[in-house]
Amino acid sequence: MGCAGSALVAGLTVARLAADPAFRPPPTEQPVLATGLTWAYFMAASSNARYNLVNGVEAAIAAAAPAAVKPATVALRLANNWAGARHFVAVAASVGLDRPRLEARRAVAAA
Repeated sequence: MGCAGSALVAGLTVARLAADPAFRPPPTEQPVLATGLTWAYFMAASSNARYNLVNGVEAAIAAAAPAAVKPATVALRLANNWAGARHFVAVAASVGLDRPRLEARRAVAAA
């Protein structure tokens, strides 16, 4: 899905350029395969582990204090979302997806 999403963004950028020649895309277009592989790693290594951890904590709370399950679920899932976003930013930075591609920088500089 990471590859599909990256390819979709790239396709929409090309379509926008065709429709509006004055449009200047941001210099952060990323390679489709590298982005897809990074998402695959992230989903396997981080998202799955955090999902199982959250479900385990929710089950423990449900057994110990049933009345606290709903507020705990909201808090846990918000914290999980925050942690996941922070972790993906770190993973993307570690593999260089936070930097613009050279071709994109050249295109912006030439325009």
